[in-house]
Amino acid sequence: MKNFQSIAVLSPSFTTYIDSASIRGIVFYRLKTTDTDGRITYSNIAWVNGNNKRETNIYPTVFTNNLQVQHDGLRTLLLQLLDASGKLHLLQSITNGTNHVNASGLPAGVYFYRLINGPAVSSGRLVKQY
Repeated sequence: MKNFQSIAVLSPSFTTYIDSASIRGIVFYRLKTTDTDGRITYSNIAWVNGNNKRETNIYPTVFTNNLQVQHDGLRTLLLQLLDASGKLHLLQSITNGTNHVNASGLPAGVYFYRLINGPAVSSGRLVKQY
């Protein structure tokens, strides 16, 4: 049995809804409709395999002054660059498309990035050279 969570409540006039959350793995969807008399019905279950596409890429992982973030999602993300001690050095909004990140003011060293997408957070390691 699958445990479903509500992701949206829509008025009867809506005919389309896009789930803009980052999807990893197989995600199942179904519609729950409530008639005016209070009767509840459920649609057939549909599924999406979210492993087919990576939504956001940061490159290069070894850089001197600039990074690029390619984001193919609907939500605006928040990029954080932190040093090994956890100190925040850079904070930037990431929108759909190619985002240029000026990191020329950072000292050389190892940094960790966090991409925040609502409750989902992805992270990785970057190296800034001289």
